[in-house]
Amino acid sequence: MKRLTAALLSLILAFLPLSGLTTGASERAVSRIKTEYEDGTQDVARYEYDEDGNQTVYDIHYRDGSTYSARYFYDQNGVSSGETVSEYDASQGTLLLTELEYAPEGHVSHQKQTLTYSDGLSESSEAWFSDWFSPLKQISVSTDGSIQQTDYVYSEDGDLTSVNSSSTTGSWRRQEYEYDENGIAVRTSDSSYDALTGITASSQLWTEGDGPAAAIRSVETSRDLSGNETRIQSWSRPSDNQPVKVISTAGGISTVEEYSYDGDGELSYYVKRDGGTGRIIASTTVTRFNGQEMTTSTDEMGNTTVTKTSSQAGIYSFSRRTESPDGASEITEYAEKERGGNDGSGAPLRYYQESRDADGSVQTNETIYADDGSYNITSLDADGTVTVEAYTSDDAPLSETVTRPDGVTINSTWELDSNGYPSKKTSVSSDGSLDGTTVYEYDEYGTLLSAWETRSDGRSSHVQYRENYDPESDVYSSEATVTFSTGPSVSLLEEECWETYSSRITITYGTGDIASEMAEDDDSGDTEICRYRIIYRDGRTEEAILAGYPEYLETEQAMRDRMDDYLEAGWDYAPVPAESGVPE
Repeated sequence: MKRLTAALLSLILAFLPLSGLTTGASERAVSRIKTEYEDGTQDVARYEYDEDGNQTVYDIHYRDGSTYSARYFYDQNGVSSGETVSEYDASQGTLLLTELEYAPEGHVSHQKQTLTYSDGLSESSEAWFSDWFSPLKQISVSTDGSIQQTDYVYSEDGDLTSVNSSSTTGSWRRQEYEYDENGIAVRTSDSSYDALTGITASSQLWTEGDGPAAAIRSVETSRDLSGNETRIQSWSRPSDNQPVKVISTAGGISTVEEYSYDGDGELSYYVKRDGGTGRIIASTTVTRFNGQEMTTSTDEMGNTTVTKTSSQAGIYSFSRRTESPDGASEITEYAEKERGGNDGSGAPLRYYQESRDADGSVQTNETIYADDGSYNITSLDADGTVTVEAYTSDDAPLSETVTRPDGVTINSTWELDSNGYPSKKTSVSSDGSLDGTTVYEYDEYGTLLSAWETRSDGRSSHVQYRENYDPESDVYSSEATVTFSTGPSVSLLEEECWETYSSRITITYGTGDIASEMAEDDDSGDTEICRYRIIYRDGRTEEAILAGYPEYLETEQAMRDRMDDYLEAGWDYAPVPAESGVPE
């Protein structure tokens, strides 16, 4: 059990008493229930009832040494008047004592909780109530000995009018509420001082004006020890509390934000200006007509975004284009059948994405869907490579054509087995350099086990995949091993412990100076430790403790990049003959 603050303890307000048992018993009844486990441990529960059948005792001793003990009290009429509950957590060494008193109406009138930790420190919270929902006073004592008291004041009509909190640390807070003749709050105020930070804050909320000119006003102010003040004033619509105007001031600089809405209460215009010069900092304009909507926004960095949505003829479409001052841009578009139809509800039709850098380089990706769910993907890389792919509705590949900037094309086709899984891939390049076939092997569950790739010149590669989960250590591992007919081999082992949130990646090479390298994020202890280890072919080992998780991610990515370079060079690997001697 983690340490609870006294404030949190105060929120545990409802320990409902057990209903009295009117069995008409003439004497005190005692019963026990014992639960035994295979390791010899046991839980023992004990119940006691008074002569009227009301439960007075409930004790349970758990197998790990933890205990729960409750005592229930009744008045002369058999109505619950209070209870005491003691809970001991053997694993944490904590003891929680709860004492409750009930009013004749049945609600809690007084509550006290004390939490004692294994080191002897304790914290407590005590509260008094006038009814089911109205606290009167609350006193909390923290482990450092500081005391906080909160008092609640109500009007003759039962409306809460003020909440006053003060602490022996010097911090305080005061909240006040005013109501109209109908009991509706028309003005609230909140002021506070934090002794730890030295920040004084205040806020007020009230309604001003009548009819169409009515508005909800809000003023929030904070000031630090140096006298720096931040102030936010806002006006909102009473009907839906939507903002109409906001004035923010900090460090002598102010901004003014204004909002406009259409007849349906939807935002139609927003502008943010410099409070001194009136210069527009950001703006948004929204237009809606006949199922179409267009939003044009300019942010404080000068980026302009135009978003369009349309819902017509059973098709929903979306497009967004963002342009930066430096000429860079991003485009996203998609269309789908509207949900609710009988012809593929919500089925996608098209997806398009474009990214243009400031230097003019462009990357695009477009997916077109057929009525049967199959689809084609056409992509353009920044280097000018164009790739066209075709897939089934189950995402199985059918064909691929890659056209490189030098004009060389590589055409690949897949054969599918009876289960719809790729069983064979055949590739033909226009210059004959990448001709070959790839054969895939799956298990009965559709998990890929291996892949054999053979090129026209006889070179080949074999990839094996393995997955495993160890329930005892709660570790999931996956491994991929690539072996080239030219000699090189490499394996990638990834491990995750779901219990400790630890992970490890190990790459082992069959050739080259590096025999293996490992990066690990170890969260099994109190402190996270990230480490990197490299073992060279000559037996040397180097290990380093990394500077936290960000460096771990950078190291892992660098390892994967080296592995990719190794795989790319594996097809053309040629062993270097051993030299007869090493010259000085």
